[in-house]
Amino acid sequence: MESKRVHIIGAGPAGASLAFMLKGTTHEVFVYEASPALGSKACGWAVPAIVERVTFIPKEAILTEIRRVRVFLNGRELTEIETKSKWGYVLNKPLWLKILLEASRVELSRRITEEQIGYLTTNSDVDIVVIATGFYWSRSPRERINAVQYVIGNLKLSDVESVEFWFEQDNIGYYWVFPQGDTSLRIGVGGFKSYRELWSMLDSFVKKRLGACTGRKLGAGGAPIIVSGIQESLLEVSNRVYATGEAVGAVFPLTGEGIRPSIITSSALAKHIIGGRAYVEELRKSGLLNAMKAHKRVLEYLRKATPKERGEVLASLPSDFLVDFAVGDVNGRKAFMKLASTIRKPGVLARLARLLLAE
Repeated sequence: MESKRVHIIGAGPAGASLAFMLKGTTHEVFVYEASPALGSKACGWAVPAIVERVTFIPKEAILTEIRRVRVFLNGRELTEIETKSKWGYVLNKPLWLKILLEASRVELSRRITEEQIGYLTTNSDVDIVVIATGFYWSRSPRERINAVQYVIGNLKLSDVESVEFWFEQDNIGYYWVFPQGDTSLRIGVGGFKSYRELWSMLDSFVKKRLGACTGRKLGAGGAPIIVSGIQESLLEVSNRVYATGEAVGAVFPLTGEGIRPSIITSSALAKHIIGGRAYVEELRKSGLLNAMKAHKRVLEYLRKATPKERGEVLASLPSDFLVDFAVGDVNGRKAFMKLASTIRKPGVLARLARLLLAE
């Protein structure tokens, strides 16, 4: 295998994971990160346990093991899904990224300018350049929603193994409540609304969810979330410049989960760099592209549906289907058969059939 110099621009989940996957090879890896702090983007930091199939999750980076998922609609609990083993984790994302980079033994540069990026991507003497800058990349998909989040501390949590998703039929999006240890929560909301509207919604939700026990706000932040799904045209910019992670749209459009899809895209790219396998074909084999397309179709339907129709669909979905769909385990025909055995409303079933069985 010919040794190459691989320049990874961005040290988030996609960039750090790619560096980790290239360790032990003959390639020389350089990672560039413009932000002064790793993992600074506002997000829930939650990942399903199946992420361990494609990356390393050290114990010291785990804040909480998730064993239950609670789903609410219009303020009422729809279902509580309890798994026999852990469903996933809430990570200390900055620490996790730091551990990956240290284990990779790469040279991390905190100084990267637009001029340097331009030099790397246009100079033919540079072997491989990987764009892993998330939504900051000028060519990343523009179809986005907004999300805002508080970190609230000084709490005494009796249940640290449950995560909550709160849906409202009037909002195409949801609230999330993720514990990080037994004294703090990450509470946020995303949707097709302005940041001002979302902050107002979140303030009201926090008061309703926590009641008199308001705790103390330890942090707040907002960020856009790409909802286009993966754009295959962005994966290979040239024969030596590639893009991965959120920069190409590797975020599940319906749930906003971006950490695991970013890792999967980097895994496919690592196989290309190490073994010469086709980048796009490796992604197809992973099932990620099909799962993204299914998420996108459902999201587009929900945007066109009336609030009543959205509520009807959400209330009809069986809990095991919600779990499978949320983690991207989407086999259209298998999913439809599962729904057909549980949903008794022909109109709802017909709408979902068109979404799940579409090519």
